[in-house]
Amino acid sequence: MKIGCHCVLYGPAIATDTDRILGDLAKTGCCGVELGARFFSLDRSAELKAMLKKHGLVLAGLHAAVPLKQLLDQPKESSAQLSSAAEAIQGMPERNIILTGIAENMDDAAAGDSRLKDRKNVELLVSHLNDIAGEIKSEYGAQIHYHNHSWEFQNDGLIYMSMLMQSQNFQLCLDTGWAAAAGFDPISLMQSRPDRFSYVHLRDYTALAAGASFAQLQDSYTDLGEGEMDYQHLIRCVRDTVGDDGWAVIEYERGAVDYLRYMKAVAYVRGVMEGIR
Repeated sequence: MKIGCHCVLYGPAIATDTDRILGDLAKTGCCGVELGARFFSLDRSAELKAMLKKHGLVLAGLHAAVPLKQLLDQPKESSAQLSSAAEAIQGMPERNIILTGIAENMDDAAAGDSRLKDRKNVELLVSHLNDIAGEIKSEYGAQIHYHNHSWEFQNDGLIYMSMLMQSQNFQLCLDTGWAAAAGFDPISLMQSRPDRFSYVHLRDYTALAAGASFAQLQDSYTDLGEGEMDYQHLIRCVRDTVGDDGWAVIEYERGAVDYLRYMKAVAYVRGVMEGIR
């Protein structure tokens, strides 16, 4: 299992202070980084490759976002958007696209689009994504991993469970924090279909009462090892599921913008791994 760090903590600064940020993250001992296309322009691919090489890192995954409504209604536009991401990571050692499906209403996806609580429409959405992922894998050798937030677990997990059971050409980037905060056990999800997971986001969280808003859930995340996630069991499951070539990427979004937080987290994960051997 390879350990990575997510650059989302740095926000737009990853585009303007890239060299320093990558240098700091290299000090954590991580193997690679994930960064988002919304912050780092896809046309700077050659520049990014050079800086990653300089700091002994790889791009674990390129994060991209597509509205769920677009996936449902405009699959060709979604395919073109994700093809651009696949082109940007050509020639890189890892060719992982981490895809977020954006809901119009983050607190109630079905309120933004009622079709997202209808099983047939959700299955159609998943079918479109399967087709897109297959085309991108065939043409670019890139693997799409669908990254969840909390809205995929609404309506008894309709969107997420449909993806889990129906996915063929795309895999799932399980965000363990969002799953747990939404009331779903990340270990059970991975164990139900271990073949669908080779890339995982690690978070820790503080449990909230049922009905918490998206913003409240987002604020519930804390540094690894300081919340309620059972990391002794979680890391064992992640390691056994993703294998030696898979990724466990630590994601911080809020709080101090300090690479020392990532250094502590990488050491924490490695310490847990040592303890479960």
